[in-house]
Amino acid sequence: MDMIHVYLIAGEASGDQVGGRLMQALQRKSDVTFSGIGGMHMEQQGLRSLFPMSDLSIMGIFEVLPHIPHLLKRLGETEHDILKKRPDVVVTIDSPGFNFRIAKRLKKKGFPVIHYTAPTVWAWRPGRAKKAAKLLTHLLTLFPFEPPYFEKEGLFTTFVGHPLIEMDISPQRREGFRQRYGYTEEQPLLCLLPGSRQKEVDKLLPLFVESFKTF
Repeated sequence: MDMIHVYLIAGEASGDQVGGRLMQALQRKSDVTFSGIGGMHMEQQGLRSLFPMSDLSIMGIFEVLPHIPHLLKRLGETEHDILKKRPDVVVTIDSPGFNFRIAKRLKKKGFPVIHYTAPTVWAWRPGRAKKAAKLLTHLLTLFPFEPPYFEKEGLFTTFVGHPLIEMDISPQRREGFRQRYGYTEEQPLLCLLPGSRQKEVDKLLPLFVESFKTF
C-alpha cells in the first residue's frame, strides 16, 4: 500500500491538540506522512509547520482587522504549498475563518477536504451548515447531535467523539488532586477555563478571577 500524504491545518492551541492526537492515531493505523500548519503537539508527531501557528491565532474582529494583509499572505502561502505538495487529503481543524477560505480555494482544484470540529450551528448562525456543505468533502463532529444539521444539507458527516472523553477524570484522580494541594473534601473547587488562545486568556482571565473572588 502506498504511503498516504495528509495535509493538516490547525490555527489555535485546542486544534493543535486535536491534530496531534489525530496524527498519532493515523500513524498507528497506516503508513502516513504529514505536511501542514500546527503547533507543539503536532510537531511532536513529526509535523514541520509551514509557518508558526500563532500567525493564525487571532480572535475578535477588531484584533483581526490590522492583521488582514498578513492573513491573506498566509492564505496564499498555504494554498501554494498544498498545490506544490499534492497531498491525498487536506484535514482542516476548527478555525473556520481561515480554514473555510482555504477549503473554498481547494474545492475548485478538486482536493478532498475533511473538516474536524463542526461549526456550532445549533447555537447560532444555522446558515453556516449550508455553507460548509458547499466547501467540504466530509465533516467530523465532536458531539453526537451535530451530524443531522449538516447531513440535511448533503454533507457526509461522522461523529468521532470529544477529546475530553479520553482523559482520565476518575474520582480517584480528583481525590489525589485534593491531597496533593491540601484541599479538604468540604472545600469547593472551581475550574477556570478562559480559553486556549493567548489573546483569549489575556482578555478573559482577569474577568474570571474577579468573578471568582465573589464566590
